Amino acid sequence: MFANVTIYSDCVVGANCIIHSGTVIGSDGFRFATGPNAAAKIPQIGNVVIEDDVEIGANCAIDRATLGSTILRRGVKFDNLIHIAHNVEVGENTYYAAGGVVAGSTRIGKNCMFSGQVGIIGHLKMRRWHHHRGAERHQQGHQGGRGLHGLTGVGGRQVPQELHPLPQPRPHRGAAGEAGEGGEGRGRRP
Repeated sequence: MFANVTIYSDCVVGANCIIHSGTVIGSDGFRFATGPNAAAKIPQIGNVVIEDDVEIGANCAIDRATLGSTILRRGVKFDNLIHIAHNVEVGENTYYAAGGVVAGSTRIGKNCMFSGQVGIIGHLKMRRWHHHRGAERHQQGHQGGRGLHGLTGVGGRQVPQELHPLPQPRPHRGAAGEAGEGGEGRGRRP
C-alpha cells in the first residue's frame, strides 16, 4: 500500500495486493431514502472484500455494501480514478482503465476488459469475456464474448456507420442532367 490509502473498518484485503495513493476502500455507498421533507441516509453496514493479487490505481473509491460485501475477485486490475459503488461484484482477472464508474449492485463477469471512461448503471449483469472500448455507457446487461464501444455501447461493426456516417457521393450529371461521360448511366440511381 502506498501513502494516503484509507481502508475503513471491517474491510478485507487479500495477499499480494497493490493499492496506490489516494484510494479509499470501504466508504459509505450513496444510498438515501427520499421523503416529503428530506432524504434520509440508509446505513451502510456491509464491507469490501478484495481477494488476492488485485491492483488498484490512485484515487479510486470502492464503496462498502449496504448489506453483504462489495467484492473485487482475484486478479482484478484497476487504473486510476475508478469508482465502484455499493454491492458491486467484479469478476476474476477483469481490467478497468481510468475514469470508470460502476453503479450499485452490478455484477461483472470474469476476464472482462474496460477502456477509459466506461460507465455502467446499477443492477446489471455483465457476463464474462466482455471487451468495452472508451466512453461507453451501459444501460442493460450483455451476453459474454462481445466487444462493444462508443457512447452508445453498440456492436463493433456497427460503430463506424452509426457514429460516423459518411456522406453519400453525389451523382455526376452533365449540363442537361444526363449521365456523365462514358454513356454508362454513371451517376444515375435505379
